[in-house]
Amino acid sequence: MAREDEEPFTDCVVCFGQKGRERRSDGAAVCKFDGCSKEYTRRNRERAGDGISRREAPPPSAPPAKCRKIKDVLGVSTCLLAEMDADERRVGRKSSDDDIQIQVRGGFGGTDDKAEDLIPDTRWVQLADLLDALDNKGRKKLHTFAEDLKEMLEDAEDRLCDEE
Repeated sequence: MAREDEEPFTDCVVCFGQKGRERRSDGAAVCKFDGCSKEYTRRNRERAGDGISRREAPPPSAPPAKCRKIKDVLGVSTCLLAEMDADERRVGRKSSDDDIQIQVRGGFGGTDDKAEDLIPDTRWVQLADLLDALDNKGRKKLHTFAEDLKEMLEDAEDRLCDEE
């Protein structure tokens, strides 16, 4: 609703000042009415040729490839929140070996892919899938990360406590 002291922005490309709102910001083509802003954005998307709003666009999907080479192990999760429903987030859930996921940066591809054909990426990968796809050298990186994790956490805790 327009305030009495607002001066209507008559150059609004959507309502032409009929909503009685002032200009959204310096250089804006629309007034402060949310409906005008949304309509202006929709029109721009149509002009750009995509015609699909961000809410309707499907998220990009990762290629169906397994981790074949580990460059770095970045993290471990025994339970990803994105995969839990509201009840599980509130009261918790039992975890199993299938819930363990490792965040790795490495090469992803099919079983027949050569090392130079692997797609470099960083992903969360189930531990079971990693163990199936990796050789002993790749598995050693998992164990090295696990051994270094305790020391890494202690060092971070010390630095954070020193800052206080």
